[in-house]
Amino acid sequence: MDVLPVLDWTEKHAGFGSWIGAIGAVGAIFVTWALSRAEYLRVRRQEHARRRREVDLIATVIHEFDELMKGYIRAAKEQSTGVNDFYQEHINHPNFLGMRDLADMPLISWPSSDLFMMFKLYWSSSLRLLELSKSSVIRKPEFRFGLQSYEVAMRALQVALRATRE
Repeated sequence: MDVLPVLDWTEKHAGFGSWIGAIGAVGAIFVTWALSRAEYLRVRRQEHARRRREVDLIATVIHEFDELMKGYIRAAKEQSTGVNDFYQEHINHPNFLGMRDLADMPLISWPSSDLFMMFKLYWSSSLRLLELSKSSVIRKPEFRFGLQSYEVAMRALQVALRATRE
């Protein structure tokens, strides 16, 4: 194949070079846009993954503390002997301390303000329920009211955890 006829054709059509340059410029714009879009999506995926890990960690701490709470609730319903000092005996338990760490985190450190608010509601209702163990006898009406408020707060917290994770 002879190259000369192609060169002759390009010399006869003077605007051809301008068209090639314009197409190249438009192509460069699209390539630049695609690269910047890909980078934006990568950063967004990383941020979403970081947020999910953060929420998963918070959920794990809450779940482990909730297991402690369920033990207390069972003991209180059965009126076990060890229920009266439960709060004092478990105040330095690692699950309790993990919750205290979450309670001390400022709002701006939380993945969402809704999760922060629902956590605070759950934490305060849990503490009120646990503080009943400080008295020598847990009165049933106070315990029922505290348990009901604890359960409502736990359901709201679970909803906030799911919503924040997504």
